[in-house]
Amino acid sequence: MRKSFALFFVFLFTIGTLLAGCSSLPSAKESLEDSFDKTLEAESYAFDTSFSLNLSVPEELVTSYEEQMVFNMLKDAEVNVSGVYQKNPYMIDSEIDVSLKGALSMNLTVPFVMTENKMWVQVPSIPMAQLPDGLEGSWIEFDFEELEQLAAQTGEEVVLPNSDDYELAEEFGKEFTSLLWKHFDEEEYFEVMKGKDTEIEGIDHAVIFEVKDEQLESTVTTVINDFLPDMLALFGEDKYADLTGISEEDLEVVKAELEAEKAEIDEAVAELNETVSINTLEYLHGVNKDGYVSYQKVDVNLNVNDDFGSADVGFIIETNSYNFNNVDENISTPSGDNVIPFQQLMEFFMYGY
Repeated sequence: MRKSFALFFVFLFTIGTLLAGCSSLPSAKESLEDSFDKTLEAESYAFDTSFSLNLSVPEELVTSYEEQMVFNMLKDAEVNVSGVYQKNPYMIDSEIDVSLKGALSMNLTVPFVMTENKMWVQVPSIPMAQLPDGLEGSWIEFDFEELEQLAAQTGEEVVLPNSDDYELAEEFGKEFTSLLWKHFDEEEYFEVMKGKDTEIEGIDHAVIFEVKDEQLESTVTTVINDFLPDMLALFGEDKYADLTGISEEDLEVVKAELEAEKAEIDEAVAELNETVSINTLEYLHGVNKDGYVSYQKVDVNLNVNDDFGSADVGFIIETNSYNFNNVDENISTPSGDNVIPFQQLMEFFMYGY
């Protein structure tokens, strides 16, 4: 591993919380690129993200009691993430709420705080779990430098992030998001609407990216033949080598495999078109009057019909972002006796409690 897991977490989290007034409407791609870029440059903002899973599977496919129990627990699972982001100095203060249904229904709340060099995760109350006395409610501290030393003991190379890395992650994010829409025709896939014509509060305009059922095969083909090569080229740029942790040799292997298996890929895409149909596949992108991405919704619902039967699989991710450059909260890091270093926790479990 050539870099700390924290660096890519920063990029994914930032993208997660983004993906997390004028008289005339901009073009769809212009709006997407400009608003994503501006949001990535924001000094701070607050966010609320929800994720819900929707599974509908024939009873005959869920045969055992254990499978039924797991299915019932996950089919309507919900995850909510709320918090604030600060760019300089880099900090995230957030809380994750997980709700599972079924016979093993449970609700978990996991607060966490992250800075450039450390991350703290608060141990939640876990039903039926026998945690050591005093552990519940404590903050587990992950020191990235210590994690680097632990990885070095196993012979792995880890590069710690620094302020330059975060700036590079922002640059990488801008280039990556621009690739997402590059190869899709605006007239076929996009629609731009005035905010007043939508049901979303507080936006100037919205961009809708939609894939219809009849576009499934051509969309997948575009992703494989056009988007993937561009993405691999971006990942292979020298300046992003440490950020992505992907070597030139790894990229060449992937490229060679894609080329060698082109016939099999084409066959798989054709088969996909026969077994999968799109009920809903839509991305809604709301931009406020200041040009920031203030609302996002990904709505996916697919029907899979094969020899085993028919099943609907779907999820919805919805994000509201607000208070750009005006977060009224002082982010503080956990401290005191309620903090347990990760290494100490490992020793705690290894040698008993």
